[in-house]
Amino acid sequence: MTRQARFSSLFALLVLCAGLGLRLWQPSLIEFKWDEAYMFAATQGSAGHTPFPALGMPSGAAGLLNPGLSIWIFSAPAQLFGLSSPEALSRYVGLSFIATLALLLVYITRSTWLRNDEKIAWFAAIALSAANPVLLLFTRKIWAQSLLPIFGIAIFVLWMERKKRPSLRILLAFLCVLIGQIHMSGFFLGAALMLVEVRDVFLKRATLGPLLVGGIVGCLPMIAWLQEIFVGSGASKINGALGMHRGAWPEFLKFRYWSYAASFGSGLNFSSSLGSHLAAFLERPLVLGALVCSAALVLTVLIASLRALAQSPRAWLRTIFSMSAFDEFRPSSQLVWIALVLCGALMTLSNVRIHRHYLILVTPLLAFAFARLAQRLFPRHALVGLSLYTILQLLVSFEMIRFLDLNHGAPGADFGVAYKYQSDFEKERLP
Repeated sequence: MTRQARFSSLFALLVLCAGLGLRLWQPSLIEFKWDEAYMFAATQGSAGHTPFPALGMPSGAAGLLNPGLSIWIFSAPAQLFGLSSPEALSRYVGLSFIATLALLLVYITRSTWLRNDEKIAWFAAIALSAANPVLLLFTRKIWAQSLLPIFGIAIFVLWMERKKRPSLRILLAFLCVLIGQIHMSGFFLGAALMLVEVRDVFLKRATLGPLLVGGIVGCLPMIAWLQEIFVGSGASKINGALGMHRGAWPEFLKFRYWSYAASFGSGLNFSSSLGSHLAAFLERPLVLGALVCSAALVLTVLIASLRALAQSPRAWLRTIFSMSAFDEFRPSSQLVWIALVLCGALMTLSNVRIHRHYLILVTPLLAFAFARLAQRLFPRHALVGLSLYTILQLLVSFEMIRFLDLNHGAPGADFGVAYKYQSDFEKERLP
């Protein structure tokens, strides 16, 4: 590796250590409302729940039940390691997230086919993901969505390795089906990847057998869920989730996926988590300055991108919409296209209401795309800018934990009263 790449890898490792500390610090300072309480009760087999149910909790999509695997991924470590408190389960989420990023760091470091500029972008993406304050909030809670990066990153690595080892396509197809059983948003990413794989089969670049074997095995844990969907009450709930919303624009015309990709990926939008407490958070020392500097860096890249688009719109449109351009991309860039274009299009056209936490699914590809864009637009200064941005994100994350502690969470907002400050009466009212 070049000197810049070695610096980037070391910097990413240090940020991972800081990110781990942020997730282990104040373990009881976590979001704990109905969903988290349900998950904890299920893992403990209390309040009438069972640790390994056939079906999971009701979702926000018209009450459609989640697959049972969404609970098993918490119950298995809870039973195996004796995780008997919400704090312990939350630490498990944070540790899993940082460990997955660390394994990705090792993979990128050892890869011989990645160019140095790609490695630097991956290292920057790992550091940005560990420092992102929005991701910090979501990986300090007991929520199936928070575990999506474990499976997503495994899928991304398999995608990059699949042509060198065709047998890995079995595991790739298996995980593409499995990730949707962790959270149903994963079905869209899995479908996007499999559409490209099926295209390769039609173009005689790959065989269909491994995809069928992996897909069939991946479906086995969700047989009960499939029965609920096609035989039980799930069909009507799906229609409700996909239906048009009266008195409002159709969901597919709101383009939420891409607006959330920008706000979630940048780590600058936590207004829904803090709600009316946002103003108080911005008054904290260093927070407003850090956010202003972060926004300035993002705007610099955005403005430069718009200028480049204005200068060569045909080339940019071909990059986005042409499959021949997709075939010319390197595997890392193909992943970005699949995540940002194809997965986004499938989710948008489904007409389901898209929430910002669905973008956890494509961690750390959002940060990787931003890093590659910065490299293309500012080749001489990208590394310095990305490192500065990461440090600013760490600072905001640190201040976020301190603020939530002093403020007892964000009562009335999405975060709510932190578990640490909930009374026994409040906890007993939850599942």
